[in-house]
Order: sequence, then C-alpha cells, then structure tokens
Amino acid sequence: MRLGSWAEFLRACRRRCHRGDVLNHFAGPDRVLRLEDETDAFRVSYKNPGARFEMRMEWGLVRLDCEWAEMTGKEVLGIVLAYALVCAGIGVGWYTAISQAHVLTHSQRVRVHIISAEARGHVDSHHNASYTPIVTFHILTPGAAVSGGNQMFPLQISGGKSWAQKYVDRFKAGADYDGYVSTGSNPIAYLIAKASILPYFFLLIFGGIGFWLARVQWSKAIEGARVCLLCVQVLFGLNLVAAVIHYVWILMASPR
Repeated sequence: MRLGSWAEFLRACRRRCHRGDVLNHFAGPDRVLRLEDETDAFRVSYKNPGARFEMRMEWGLVRLDCEWAEMTGKEVLGIVLAYALVCAGIGVGWYTAISQAHVLTHSQRVRVHIISAEARGHVDSHHNASYTPIVTFHILTPGAAVSGGNQMFPLQISGGKSWAQKYVDRFKAGADYDGYVSTGSNPIAYLIAKASILPYFFLLIFGGIGFWLARVQWSKAIEGARVCLLCVQVLFGLNLVAAVIHYVWILMASPR
C-alpha cells in the first residue's frame, strides 16, 4: 500500500467513497506508507455532514464501507434551517413575481393628472441612502377602480438618487399623462407598466444557493442518498429555468 503521508491519507478519507478508487489515488513508485507498529491492519474513520467513511486497510487489501452517520442535533438543525431559509426566499420571490405579473396583465389604461413629483430619500440604519420616485396623481378617467395614487411602478422599488430623479423628471406637476389601474379585489394605480427584476433576483440567488447546498451534499453522500439529493438539485434547477422564462414572459405581456 502506497501513501504520500498521513495527511494525504486523512484528506482522502474526506473524499467521495467509491470502491477501488483509493488504490488508484495512492499509487506511486516513491510513496510508501509506513506504520509505526507491526500490526497487520489499521482503521481510520471520518465523519462528514452526510455520511461516515470508514476505511480498513490491510497489507495488499483495501476495503471501503460507507453508511449513514448519526448526525448531531446541531448538524441536523443547521441543514434544516439552511433549506428552510432557501425555500422561504424562493417563496417570497415567487409570491412577489406572481403578484406583479397579475397587476401588469390585468390593468387598464387611464388618464391621470399629476399633482406633485419628487424623489423621496430614505436612510437605513447603516446610513445608506436610497430614493423612491413618488408621483402623486389623480385619475381623470371616469369609472376607475381607484381615484388616484402615487406609485411609479406596479412594484414600488427604490434605487440611487439619479435613477429615481430620472423617472420623476418624466412627469411635471399640473400636466396630464397616461397611467394604469389594475383590476381585482385590491386595485392599484401606477404610471409606468414596467416589471421589476427584484423578485427574479431573489429566485435566482436563493435557487442558486439551494442548488449549491444540494450539490455539496450530493458529492459527499452515499449512493442511496444521492438519488434524493439529485432530485433536489433538479427541482432547484427547474426553479431557475422557470424564473427566467417567467421574467421573459412578463416583459412580453406587459402593457405597451
């Protein structure tokens, strides 16, 4: 049996467990494992978050055995919380994306009268400033579900001062413009029919994190668990594809 060092041997124990791989990995003409005693065999175990790799080595024989390890409560809690956070982020992203899509695809064009327009600033606890374009208007078209509003987009978002001011400058107080009013139980009025990318950013970020978590666990798990983790990877991958398709669709379906 050939090994570069005990450190190399221990590092190899952390790798995926496949029968026969160890012999190929440790093969080398100038690397020889020397035991400190004259025993015929020794055993090394390493426990990772998903499985326990146990390697028993004898002269001329290598056998690898993998089995599920009994994870500690902290390990289980950490994995559960990680996936719960990912699923919560994806849920918030889809809820916001679908709500925004419903507003954009169920809106009617109206005529509005601008009362005031400003880029309203906000400062968070870290003293970072963000600005929201606030344009107060009154709806002139009779029969509208609401009488007015102050939203620029279906989803109220904030950004830099120059970004907010760019949209505010498009509307002058005292002038009339086209706007939109959504239908349904909670109608809202807004001025620009533009979909925000923020919900899809949530979907891509949290979906990517979930895919990465499942991928890391898959690379360390035993054969039986890999099937479940592969399904989880597929689900997170489909979430990413669905988010891209939904964003492209809403861009095409938004009022012009």
